[in-house]
Amino acid sequence: MKKTQEQIVYKLIKKKTNPYDSVVEVTGVVREITPRDVLREISDCEKYVREIEANVKIKDASMKNIQTSNPIVLRMGKEDLCACYLYYEAMAFNEEAKPKLEQFKEQIKTAKGFLEEIKKQTGLILESNEK
Repeated sequence: MKKTQEQIVYKLIKKKTNPYDSVVEVTGVVREITPRDVLREISDCEKYVREIEANVKIKDASMKNIQTSNPIVLRMGKEDLCACYLYYEAMAFNEEAKPKLEQFKEQIKTAKGFLEEIKKQTGLILESNEK
């Protein structure tokens, strides 16, 4: 069962000069984190979102080109077989990538909420541009 933010309490354990290196205890889970860890997760997810979105655009364009130039993509001639392969490859990628995009975007939103709760519950001053 996934914990909601209301069930999670953040407690400042070790305050550091740079608040992003401060250690925060998170109840409801067995894990110590730093705000920098959360920022790194957000940054990684944002990178994956950019990469996947770029690949989705490329694959969408590829699928459209194949549909335009080869409207009968299921024909099994040598040339059409190649077109079917390219179409299927792009379609299969997007079927996996688009749900993952949403998962990463949701993970970013959740992690940002965690940062807000850490700030609120610990009094750490975390600037939005610090990483």
